[in-house]
Amino acid sequence: MNIGADSTTEMISNEQAVANKACFQEGYLPVPLPYIAPESLQGLKIYLYNPPVYNLYKSLDLNFSRKDYNRLIDGGIETVYIPTSDHQAYYQAVSGHLDDILEDRKIIKQKKSDILYATTLSLANQLLTQPPGKKQIDQVRRLTAATVRYLFKDPRSFNHLFEISNHDFYTATHMTNVSTIMVAYANYLGIDDPDMLNDLGTGALLHDVGKMFIPQDLLNCKDKLTPEQILMIQSHVQKGVDHLSSVTDLSDNIIRMVAEHHEKNDGTGYPRHLLCDDISLIGKMTSMVDCYEAMTSVRPYRNHGLSTDEALEIIQGMAPHCFESELVESFSRFVMDSMNNRPAHDVSSEHNIKILKRLGLLNDRDNPSGRQFPRYYLRVRSTLSIMHKNNGKWTTGPEEIVIVHNMSQGGMGILSPKALSKNAIVRIRIASRQLDRHVDYLATVVRVVNHADGWYTLGTRFLQSQTSDHIQTLYQTLK
Repeated sequence: MNIGADSTTEMISNEQAVANKACFQEGYLPVPLPYIAPESLQGLKIYLYNPPVYNLYKSLDLNFSRKDYNRLIDGGIETVYIPTSDHQAYYQAVSGHLDDILEDRKIIKQKKSDILYATTLSLANQLLTQPPGKKQIDQVRRLTAATVRYLFKDPRSFNHLFEISNHDFYTATHMTNVSTIMVAYANYLGIDDPDMLNDLGTGALLHDVGKMFIPQDLLNCKDKLTPEQILMIQSHVQKGVDHLSSVTDLSDNIIRMVAEHHEKNDGTGYPRHLLCDDISLIGKMTSMVDCYEAMTSVRPYRNHGLSTDEALEIIQGMAPHCFESELVESFSRFVMDSMNNRPAHDVSSEHNIKILKRLGLLNDRDNPSGRQFPRYYLRVRSTLSIMHKNNGKWTTGPEEIVIVHNMSQGGMGILSPKALSKNAIVRIRIASRQLDRHVDYLATVVRVVNHADGWYTLGTRFLQSQTSDHIQTLYQTLK
């Protein structure tokens, strides 16, 4: 039987995902050799992976030298492994180069996801080693910003992170998974404001930080807890809020995520037993994601987590008395799309639109990205020209290369290396090889977002709305 290129690529991707997941479950963190100095690995145990075994390459009493480094690189070894117990050394070695790693086109997505997940896990471990100060919280912000940029440039990247996420329920892993899921879910909803996404990722990574003030043996207790022990564990919420508030200034969104991640609509949550209208929508999102991740993880009192279908069924049964029905419906679609490796968007966006409006990110008067229509996500290299009016006649300026990353009947979302002025009239020209001709659209720039990485998101609205059939046909042709 002949195996085509696509089948071979898929096979390799699946094998890579299994290997990545095994890495974390076996207690190792991947270190990308080309991006670190050999000195960063001195004093650490270094392992090489020879499936299915991790073999010790250098022990603690043998320094890892430049000669060792060059020998491995020359031999085609680009990744070594260190024990998860050395997470602080790992973070120091990799974090300063993370953006370079995620931007490098020579590194496959699976490996990038592997490194990003391990870096986030390493930082989460540090947060629980000692009470985090302003320096550590600033590190959380920077790491979250890198995650946001990574997912924003390619929404499918979350699928790789989803595949490798380790569901052993120790607190650092749980915090890492909740943060990753929260950012990807927010992007799925249509939230593309970097500040909001950074808040959501930061708040999710910090949401359980108060557990470091709870005795570890109590958190891992397999016996039935006494009422006093239950109250002690529940106190982690307020302890986390109090500590974070005392060491740095955080946005209201982040604080509410930490404070409300165990509250439920019917008042059965804790610590304040808030009712539906008293819980912020961001708090409700955090509570739902936290609950889902906890159910799919291994707990001290059970040997395996629930399946995705089982967890979603339980969450759906908890709506609306515990969780918002709109959030549950939207989140269920998001999880299933991610599990099935579909693009991270929901084209039937009725629930998403309602959520965005309640978050204050969308209203009927100012709807710059046309979200009253289904949106289709893709990445197509196109050109954009600014239109100028002289003496009553329109002229077209120079063409600039841009990337169209979503489209609807109302407009297009564009990634551009240059900022444009709001209300500018532009011509968007799509001339893909899938088309037998170029297609032009005239649109108004209604939103400009600076991502501080050399790219801008332009929200554009067509001067004349397109038909649903036209957009669907164009999407099917280009995807």
